[in-house]
Amino acid sequence: MDERLEQLRQSIPTLLLEGAIAAFAWFLARELLGADGAFFAPIAAVWTLGLGIEQRMRRAVGIGIGVALGLTIAALIVDGIGSGPWQLGVVVILARAAAILADGSMIAINQATISAVLVVTLHEDGVFPGDRFLCALIGSALALGAVALIERMPARFSRAAAGSPGR
Repeated sequence: MDERLEQLRQSIPTLLLEGAIAAFAWFLARELLGADGAFFAPIAAVWTLGLGIEQRMRRAVGIGIGVALGLTIAALIVDGIGSGPWQLGVVVILARAAAILADGSMIAINQATISAVLVVTLHEDGVFPGDRFLCALIGSALALGAVALIERMPARFSRAAAGSPGR
């Protein structure tokens, strides 16, 4: 239990950063885009922040590719043949296959799948899929901006906020 409490204590900067960036990403996406699908902004922000510093840029690119593919494929399927269980199965297969061909990283594959599943299962008439993509872009951009700030902070705080506390 003492190890977990120490881990929690060392994680406080990370937790505060993730909470603040997720909240701001959601707020910004709703205010700028009026987007009903603004939930993609905090998801992308938290995923991007939850990485080692050296992986963030690569992962942010994978998230962007995955979101774009998943949203596009799901929007085309739903617009063309509607939403339902079998359409969801088709969307999952096509989104994963497209992400494998486009990027091949597990983050892109999973993000494409998750984005596509959300579009099919939360299908809302009149919601432009591009809004969801822009929401994810806002979240990732805010997270990368926060990372840039972290890297300029004193080393001890920077390591803690990055989730890799030094000993």
